[in-house]
Amino acid sequence: MSLAYQKGYILSQADITGLIFKVIFATKYIWSPLPTCEGPMVGPLHNAQGRELVCRLKRGLYGLKQSGHTWPKCLHEFLLTDPKYAMGFTKFTGEPNMFRKVFELNGKQKEILFGVYVDDLLICSSSEEARLQVYEPA
Repeated sequence: MSLAYQKGYILSQADITGLIFKVIFATKYIWSPLPTCEGPMVGPLHNAQGRELVCRLKRGLYGLKQSGHTWPKCLHEFLLTDPKYAMGFTKFTGEPNMFRKVFELNGKQKEILFGVYVDDLLICSSSEEARLQVYEPA
C-alpha cells in the first residue's frame, strides 16, 4: 500500500468467494466414508463385487490443511504461467504474495500491483483502464 500511495495508484479490493472449493488436488486423497454415510445394514458401503467403497477427494474442503496449502500454488500458477489466460504477472523477489504486471495500453505504459492475503486481493493500478484489465482480461 505504501508503494501504491507513493506512485498515486488506484487501490481496489476483491474477495474470492468459495475459495476452498476452487482448489483442485493433483495428489489423490482417499478415505473411508464417515459412519453417517454407512449403508442400511450398519457398516461400510460395498459395491456389487463386495469391495468396501472409499471416497476420493478431488476438490478442497473447509478444514483440510491441504486445501489451504494448495490454494496459493493454484493462484501463483494462474498469475505467472497459465497458458490459457496468459496473465503475464511477475513475482516480487522478496515478497511471495506480491505480483506485478507492466504492459502497454493505448500507447501508454501501465502497471498493476497485486497483493494476496488468503482469499483477499489488493489491486493497485496506475489507471482505471489498467485496473479493468484484471477484472476483464482480453
